[in-house]
Amino acid sequence: MEQNALFRKRYGSFRRFFAMLGKARLPYLWIVGYLAVSALIANVSVSTTEYSAALFAGQVGLFAVVLPYLFFTLLSLVIGSISSLTSNLCLARIDRNLRRMVWKKVVHLPLQFYEANNPKELLSRITTDVTSISTLIMQVLLPVFTTAYSSLLMLGRVSSYDQRLMWALVIVLPVNILISFVLGRMRFGVADLINRRNAQLTAAIAERANNMLLIKSMGTEEKEAVAGEARMKASYQAEVTDLWVRGLALPINAIASALQSVAIILAGRAFYSTGALDLTQWIAYYGFAIQLTNILSNYCNSWSNFKG
Repeated sequence: MEQNALFRKRYGSFRRFFAMLGKARLPYLWIVGYLAVSALIANVSVSTTEYSAALFAGQVGLFAVVLPYLFFTLLSLVIGSISSLTSNLCLARIDRNLRRMVWKKVVHLPLQFYEANNPKELLSRITTDVTSISTLIMQVLLPVFTTAYSSLLMLGRVSSYDQRLMWALVIVLPVNILISFVLGRMRFGVADLINRRNAQLTAAIAERANNMLLIKSMGTEEKEAVAGEARMKASYQAEVTDLWVRGLALPINAIASALQSVAIILAGRAFYSTGALDLTQWIAYYGFAIQLTNILSNYCNSWSNFKG
């Protein structure tokens, strides 16, 4: 494998990326609406978890617990549907605006550019690459804010039970982030290596195919066959490396999640046994802890998948 393929230090410029987004005129009002709906979902989820904890603790008052629980559960479903619709509309509008920007740029490129480059290569810039950018915005960049807000909201509610319990969660939760950061960089490095080696293989095959008569006339068939096999082997090795990285990610995440769950349960059990938490608070704490773990895990998985 090429040196530093897994942990390359430079892949591009964030400054140029955000400058490009500024020129694309993103649908900011729709994005703000999506963030607002996401914040509302987070608040409703907190109330749903607390009423659910009360039910599990044996509190079955119709007006005090049951009806509020049903109300917030249905409200969460309705707002979730609105959030999904808003997210899809944002994706579609971002794609449209980015395509407009790229097409306008393509039309105004100087003639020298088309003399030195194949115009067909621009097709993926207008189609596939644009959808990758919109996915990055909606699944990686914006969730930074929604995940942070939800996490702070739930940690604040846990802190209202006992501040020490909140700090216990703060210590345990970053494990997912650290693991996903390392795996994300590894997958990004491997994906970049695969793309480069596949591009080298494609270019070599295309060049030899166009000059097959010359190869035949010079009698270099065996030499070209060996060179082609070497490039194919390099692409194969890069793909195998990717499979190893993906395969290791599953058990690593599973072990980390199991250890997190054990630590969370032991911490809550210790506070409950000393009387610092009552039964309802203990159940609510566990519910918030699981939600926080899932929120961070989902975000980290989205980050790792996008990097890969």
